[in-house]
Amino acid sequence: MQHQRLSLGSCEIKPWWNAESGVADVHLALFHTKSRRATSETIIKIEPLLNRIRNFSELKEKKPGIYYYKSKAFLHFHEDSDQILADIKLHPPDFERLPVTTNGQQEELIRLIRERVK
Repeated sequence: MQHQRLSLGSCEIKPWWNAESGVADVHLALFHTKSRRATSETIIKIEPLLNRIRNFSELKEKKPGIYYYKSKAFLHFHEDSDQILADIKLHPPDFERLPVTTNGQQEELIRLIRERVK
């Protein structure tokens, strides 16, 4: 199934194929078009968060801020103006994008990682 993209300002709506069920999902995923991979400056800003993530022995850090779980891409970071975003694979094969700018958002990310890798 080919992906169809409809532009909505700074976001896109993209229907996707569910690999597990083999059918097209009825819901739509929102993708930010302005965000970009986190720069080294942003990675330095979230170093305390990265240090906490490094405590999960199940994760392997391939490059600063890029993590693999069971030899598959699992977590990486983006930035969008003043926001820091995490793409995390909570329900493979798709990534989910979460804000991790605030301490509370970072705590939520740690909780989700803990649940996923246990």
